[in-house]
Amino acid sequence: MPKGGVHRGVKSGGVSLTSKAVQRAERRMQVTELFKQNFNYDEIGSKLGIDKATVSRDVNLIVKQWKKHDEEIAESEKILMIAQVEDHMRTCNDRIKELENTPKSGSRWIEEWRKLAEFKADLLGLKKIGIEFKDTSLTKEQKDAIFRARLGIKPGQKISEALIPQLRPNDQTSKSD
Repeated sequence: MPKGGVHRGVKSGGVSLTSKAVQRAERRMQVTELFKQNFNYDEIGSKLGIDKATVSRDVNLIVKQWKKHDEEIAESEKILMIAQVEDHMRTCNDRIKELENTPKSGSRWIEEWRKLAEFKADLLGLKKIGIEFKDTSLTKEQKDAIFRARLGIKPGQKISEALIPQLRPNDQTSKSD
């Protein structure tokens, strides 16, 4: 590249490309295809008439681009999965609300919510809530009490209010006509 970082070459779509850059891009596409077909570096080099070191640099660049793309896809999938977990957590919260005024304690839904919360924490890379009940002699009510205490739910506080805070419009917002 000449001093000053300016390329002289072919104009394509407003971008200046040198014939060398075009050749490099075409070569990398060929290297990619041969690499996908499981040719080794020596075979790729001999087929394309290039040095093994050049093949190695091209393959390393290609693999780096693939990894970046895979990471972006994985991040997108993780975001979708978190949204699904949050949706299931809201469903559990709704079931817990329905059972608050009944004789049933809602233990099944509380346990399901706990599992979802731990899964979400794992997806986010956070610490898990860490509530496991190895003592099988505990009743559901005792397990619920332990769960509530570990989450900091105060006695008498509705579980649904503590698990998923309700979103409320800002009361201080004034309406303008």
